[in-house]
Amino acid sequence: MTERNRHEKPSSGADASRGDHFSIGDISNSKGVAVGHGATAIVNEYGSNDSELAEKFLAVYKQIDERFDDPNVEKHEIKRTVKNIEQEVAKDEPNKNKIDRWLRSLKEMAPDILKVTLKVTATILEHLPQ
Repeated sequence: MTERNRHEKPSSGADASRGDHFSIGDISNSKGVAVGHGATAIVNEYGSNDSELAEKFLAVYKQIDERFDDPNVEKHEIKRTVKNIEQEVAKDEPNKNKIDRWLRSLKEMAPDILKVTLKVTATILEHLPQ
């Protein structure tokens, strides 16, 4: 391309864009849409019992909110740990090592919240491979 051509505007009707071209249809009811070369989308769903599990965890978060103020552990730290557990147990193949580590951490931070969390996750955890 000559110096002159590089700065000229394309003539009408010419396609001046570079790279990949995509045509995307209706995605209004889709989940985890990824578009483009190397794009990925991660969707964290609970599966068939999603509302049941989410409702159970709401009870845990409610107890955290109602918990006494502890100068050694902030409530947001407890919630973050519980959220990690919630997201992991919701996976098709939860990582038991991660869950165990977060439960041990929760035991140190808030043993009262550990008890409630174990009640919520007991059925799921007992079906994980040892």
